[in-house]
Amino acid sequence: LAKEKENARLAAIERVKQEAKEAKKRKIDELSNLSKVHYAFNSSYLTFSDKGKLDELVDFMNKYPETIIEVKGHTDSRGASKYNDWLSERRAQNVVKYIVSIGMSTARISAKGFGESQIKNRCIDGVKCSGAEHKVNRRIEYSME
Repeated sequence: LAKEKENARLAAIERVKQEAKEAKKRKIDELSNLSKVHYAFNSSYLTFSDKGKLDELVDFMNKYPETIIEVKGHTDSRGASKYNDWLSERRAQNVVKYIVSIGMSTARISAKGFGESQIKNRCIDGVKCSGAEHKVNRRIEYSME
């Protein structure tokens, strides 16, 4: 009887672990499906439309109050690498400033710029690309810390 109880206890612990793992995956999927900000060339300014997209992030953070978000800024490959590092950081910081301005705690959100180091398509230095192809790379992404 004691062995059966121990097996049942271990099975219950394993179920809780599995449920927590599945809940985290659902949360990550939900975060990845939020609307994303894509910037104009050489800009770090948020438009009215961008702010609406960021309001989705605020709703997500309110739904999951224990979640801490990292905002990741990116640029396309045009321009000097050092400038793109600065611009991507500025983009991410502007997102954080907006989120904090509408009441989110600074303890729950951080910013990091990646410049042109994480291009999503073939548009690296020296490759001729359309404006639409470059725009894919001028983005903000979110991750959970």
